[in-house]
Amino acid sequence: MSDKPLSKRKEFLNDYNNYFTDIAKRVHQIEQDILSHYNKTGNLLREYSGICQQHKESMPQTALNNLRIVMNEHSKLSDKPISMRKEFLDKYHDYFAAVAQIVLKSRQEKHTEQKITSNSINTTSTAKKTVSDPSIIGNTPYRYINNKAYLKYSNTFAPLTSDKLKKTRHTVFRKDLF
Repeated sequence: MSDKPLSKRKEFLNDYNNYFTDIAKRVHQIEQDILSHYNKTGNLLREYSGICQQHKESMPQTALNNLRIVMNEHSKLSDKPISMRKEFLDKYHDYFAAVAQIVLKSRQEKHTEQKITSNSINTTSTAKKTVSDPSIIGNTPYRYINNKAYLKYSNTFAPLTSDKLKKTRHTVFRKDLF
């Protein structure tokens, strides 16, 4: 279009303005996705570093060295252009996939351990409930059991209530009939 007259170039730009706007939006979205992915890999590396610290004695030295190199490179790129971060993500793509699998496995093991711990706590608490003091009924000591209203009045209160209900039912029933 550079050899075309100015009016033709303006016409071209006006005709394809929406197209160029859409391209700009898409490029911006891709940049945001790269930044998000870059930040997530940073979090992943930090979590993996914590796992390596916990199992330092059993980790191969090459794995620790590789982690140190990748984390160092990651930290140097935080203020660099997005294109350099994209190159970094592409360069270590396979490494991040392997690290993600290790982190996921560690999370699952930790979740299983927490589940086992909570189950063991629950079983010990139920075990405590089954081993109880024989001088206690429910949460009331034997010596205070006479003060419970439902036991104190059970012999007199229950028959009186039953009689009262029978009389009321017959009275209500007869009123309904007439």
